[in-house]
Amino acid sequence: MPNKPLVSIGIPIYNAEHNIVSLIDFFLSQSYENFELIISDNCSNDKTVSIIKDKYLPNKKINFFQQDKNYGATNNFNFVIENSNGKYFMWACHDDKWNFDYIKNGVKELEKNEDCITVVGITKIYDKKNKLRIKYSEYYELNGSKKDRLKKFLRYNYSDHLIYGIHRLKIIKNFKLKTNFFSPEIYFLFNILCHGKITGSKFLEFNKYEEFNYSKKQLKYIKGNNRKRQAIQYNLRENFYTRHGMMLTIIVKIILNFNVLTSLSLILQILLFKNPILRLIKIYPQNSKNTTEIN
Repeated sequence: MPNKPLVSIGIPIYNAEHNIVSLIDFFLSQSYENFELIISDNCSNDKTVSIIKDKYLPNKKINFFQQDKNYGATNNFNFVIENSNGKYFMWACHDDKWNFDYIKNGVKELEKNEDCITVVGITKIYDKKNKLRIKYSEYYELNGSKKDRLKKFLRYNYSDHLIYGIHRLKIIKNFKLKTNFFSPEIYFLFNILCHGKITGSKFLEFNKYEEFNYSKKQLKYIKGNNRKRQAIQYNLRENFYTRHGMMLTIIVKIILNFNVLTSLSLILQILLFKNPILRLIKIYPQNSKNTTEIN
């Protein structure tokens, strides 16, 4: 790859003093060299800012921004997109991890697949005690026809970790994360699949760390869904629209952009495959073939 395209790595942070050094050092030592770090601190009240300024600035690869107040996680995620300059873009959170050649292999995949907007890889989701709970292989089945990939996405519980792949920046700048409802990542991914494909590569490995709680009803560990914590994180009040706005917005977009038969087919995925009663009696599978849950 003689003329390496610039990759923008967006790092939205808040109170990351315990992880920020290892995160920045990791990307500065990546095998892929033509990149920029767009770091936006969302008004941290710990030592994050002083660590970055003392240890890393000035550095020509780092563009560092300090917000004058906490604008909420979603706005901070959008801010790093808006201030990126690359051909490709990825988000990086301070408590996640990647394999050494993650960027190099991701760029190589996107360079040879022009119809793909996003490349993702093998994903492992751990709990806060570092125990593996969910593993996704690289086979997401989101690279077929437009209708097929949307049906697969609406049917399966792919979760929001797909936003942490490597994206074509010019395209995703057109539909940044919505700030007026919970789970804007799902609507963001839906928009990607309306415009192009998401492909997987076994040469990309991503580890994410989440809160997990044991569900007595489902007899397994599930990712935590504390609404109060989410409301603080998203800077939103909890009400009917913030809880259901994501899915309502998807339904409206389907109706406005597809013919009647396709619209009915896609909305059926939502009504059936997202129905908790039908999932409980196992009429429809909750997870895709590439998902392994570990208890």
